[in-house]
Amino acid sequence: MRHDNIRDVLAKLLSRAVHDVETEAALLPLDGEETTGNTADAARLDIRARGFWRHGQQSYFDVRVTNPFCATAMKSSVKSVLDQHEKEKKRNYNHRVMTNDYNGTFPPLVFTDFD
Repeated sequence: MRHDNIRDVLAKLLSRAVHDVETEAALLPLDGEETTGNTADAARLDIRARGFWRHGQQSYFDVRVTNPFCATAMKSSVKSVLDQHEKEKKRNYNHRVMTNDYNGTFPPLVFTDFD
């Protein structure tokens, strides 16, 4: 299971529920705003869907695929590995999406792959 395959399937499913879905969606450039995490002007998230949670509201989704049994994660539980990846995504993007991108939402999507 590869990252882009998951992104594309999720985007296709989202487009059945809402009509404004974009992959590799660019975040609004920062214009002097202070934020934490990723401050790059070219920052992107995997999927943007307008109206998923609320009418007109932007929701951004970012996919992470991890193998919880790889060498670097062997000393942690699967839940701990998934929580760590979720927190990292939120640290990088949550504040910027919620404050700089029209009060958007950002639920990170973390999947496991055992290949």
